Amino acid sequence: MLDMAALKELWPEPVINEEANTAWWDSRAARFASSRKGGQKGQDSLCLQVIDREGMVFPGCRVLDVGCGAGAYAFALARREALVEGIDISPKMIARAVEEDCKGTRFSVENWKSLDLEGRGWMGAFDLVLANMTPAVSSAESFLKLAQAGRRWCLMVKSIRRTDAVGDTLRDRLGIETHGQAYEPALAHAFHLLWFQGLRPRVEYEDKAWESCLPLEEAVKSYALRLSVYKKLSGADMKNLRRTLEELAVEGVVHEQTALTRAALMWRLD
Repeated sequence: MLDMAALKELWPEPVINEEANTAWWDSRAARFASSRKGGQKGQDSLCLQVIDREGMVFPGCRVLDVGCGAGAYAFALARREALVEGIDISPKMIARAVEEDCKGTRFSVENWKSLDLEGRGWMGAFDLVLANMTPAVSSAESFLKLAQAGRRWCLMVKSIRRTDAVGDTLRDRLGIETHGQAYEPALAHAFHLLWFQGLRPRVEYEDKAWESCLPLEEAVKSYALRLSVYKKLSGADMKNLRRTLEELAVEGVVHEQTALTRAALMWRLD
């Protein structure tokens, strides 16, 4: 019979290269900051649709944005008159967020998994704890920590059923778990953890698909950095990676086709 202890064992913390993980997100900071220009990034996203419809934020409320990136959603919530604390593992992401100098926001470099909520005075301190498309929540412990910081609402938006045509080919050839294998159980584990506590979580879904392109040499660097989070790449791995990308490139450009379902898991604490 399943109980909380058994559920926690089913969703352990994955073993990753934390240094490579930080470097990967640092490498994407400029792109994230550029995509938020004009202040419209995410305005039609599942995340903000749910927040607005459910009345999760109100003037003067406190929000914790876990894995805030370059601050796009923190800024969107600040425009709704929330007071937002944004945290991210990437110093370059946080630097990009801070340079915006947006009223009602505050940012700091933090590792969610090791963050001392009590030491920061954040136990039960936030009206909304948001974890939107962030790998910071990757285990039962890091998931349950969201509610420890909250007092009213929690919202986690996560990818499930994700495919990356190029990325999955590389993962297969290098013997690395695919996105689908890694992400698929998370939603079910999270739902059950809440249900076993007597809470009533709700889930909504959104399907997305897009294409991204990189020149071959940039693609080699980008995929190598990303995959090194999950496996230390040997010389033979790097040759395999380059050979595969050369096979897939069209006129020196690698075209990535991504499709996924986003799941918004929401629950009340009050």
